Amino acid sequence: MAVLGKSKVEFGPRGIPKNLPSLEKIIQFSKPFLKNLTKVARDSHVNIIIRTSTNPDGKKFPKLTRKYKKFKANKYNSTKANLYASGSMLKELKPQLPKKTRGLSTLNYAIKGNSVRKDGKSHGQIMHYHQEGEGHNKVRDITGERVLHKETQRELASRIVNQINKNIETTLAPYYVEWKI
Repeated sequence: MAVLGKSKVEFGPRGIPKNLPSLEKIIQFSKPFLKNLTKVARDSHVNIIIRTSTNPDGKKFPKLTRKYKKFKANKYNSTKANLYASGSMLKELKPQLPKKTRGLSTLNYAIKGNSVRKDGKSHGQIMHYHQEGEGHNKVRDITGERVLHKETQRELASRIVNQINKNIETTLAPYYVEWKI
């Protein structure tokens, strides 16, 4: 017999304790953690796009058309193909509440509601044009829908591993074994 804190532990066959906590708790994540993870993913994703002008798959964005390059230079003092002319579209890309289905958590960030630009066009519509390559726009995975940048993947993986470590500690913390002979 072993004493766990104040409670006794009974061992089943093969010496496995019968009343251990559910180990599923180790991989369960709270909504606040998932919401923060979504915000980190969004912020990292947008900052990498602005800084490197690349899709999450690492490919550079297509060059701007001559006409748009001239317009962007005059209006925004920039000619980088980084989806950041005025910054209004990427500022509207907001973290959404995480969704849980069948034990899986989905992190989303998107443009909510009827966010509209100064020219009257919907931010969501402009985002869709860029994402799907409609009109004069080339396909750019700006929402991270298909894949995330490697840098973002590493950051999220690190945070998930740290949370799992915390979950292990809190799930198993009250269980220590003191052997009495």
